[in-house]
Amino acid sequence: MSGNKKNEEKGIISFSEFYKGVLGSQGSLSELVNQEFIIREVEFKITEQYGETALVTIEIDGHKAKYHTFSGVLLKQLKEIKKKLDEGYKGVKVTLKKVKRYYTFV
Repeated sequence: MSGNKKNEEKGIISFSEFYKGVLGSQGSLSELVNQEFIIREVEFKITEQYGETALVTIEIDGHKAKYHTFSGVLLKQLKEIKKKLDEGYKGVKVTLKKVKRYYTFV
């Protein structure tokens, strides 16, 4: 045996543990429907592939994570939330709801 650790067998890893997509997020905000969480940071980007996008750092169950959205309704609401964060608030508590075809914060 050469003792080469490079070739050691590794366990099974979930794809989501190492791949954060082109936006570097945990996933879409739509995955959090009917859940309450705190929005800590909001960043807006324009991407060639997706157009206007928001990257949102949230806190849920004591853990921070970054999610994205392309939803026009959420983008509009997130712009208002970002204003409050820029005023010095540490976070904005929201619950994400789906109303017919649209997502909205309540």
